[in-house]
Amino acid sequence: MIERDYGRLNGKKHEDFIKEKGGAEYKLIHRGYNIRPPGGESFADVEKRVILFIKYLKKFMKKEKVNVAISSHGNSIRLFRKIMEHASKEEAIKWFIPYDKYYEYTINV
Repeated sequence: MIERDYGRLNGKKHEDFIKEKGGAEYKLIHRGYNIRPPGGESFADVEKRVILFIKYLKKFMKKEKVNVAISSHGNSIRLFRKIMEHASKEEAIKWFIPYDKYYEYTINV
């Protein structure tokens, strides 16, 4: 899964964005569930992509009778976790996603 598209903010450092637009706007865009960065995706948009991918994945796993491993960026993983753990959007946006951890789930297909 590809990372959340930050649109015109792609490649900008958080610190530079905060200097340019301020901390309040940064917080809205960085962790606002329905807030899109200019030309980018909100968490809600990414969640739609993740849901479609999980539906595809379940069909694939059932047909091929296989297990899978998924590697992804932090915001995509955040939304995988939200879906798989039946978490609220309020919980999901607060999570810190470490770089050195994995999450394991069982899906019945």
